[in-house]
Amino acid sequence: MNTAITRRPSRLQADSVAAKRVLAGLCGVLGATALVIGTANAQGRPDTRDYTCADARELVRREGAIVLSTGDHTYSRFVDHVGHCFRNEVTQPQFAPTIDQRQCFAGYLCIPRMLPSIR
Repeated sequence: MNTAITRRPSRLQADSVAAKRVLAGLCGVLGATALVIGTANAQGRPDTRDYTCADARELVRREGAIVLSTGDHTYSRFVDHVGHCFRNEVTQPQFAPTIDQRQCFAGYLCIPRMLPSIR
């Protein structure tokens, strides 16, 4: 008679199998998250060159503060008014290329307030 003896897996083996299943599930979740984030980043930020000057200005006005692409490898943060800057900052007019203008006033740039020099 040929009787095979079946052994129950040890506690360590069972824990190892469970850990592998959990790890596989986490990898799936992380992979899906990376895919979603990658897709969002691929969409990129709005590009001033895709808007008319009036539309770019309206976008900044509506958002209050927004980062816009201004070229293939350049971007800038545009604000509608000084209320979107830090307390120690003031605004300076910010221009960007648009469909209809090479230098469109699209909003403001927050820059550090210059303190008077003491002599």
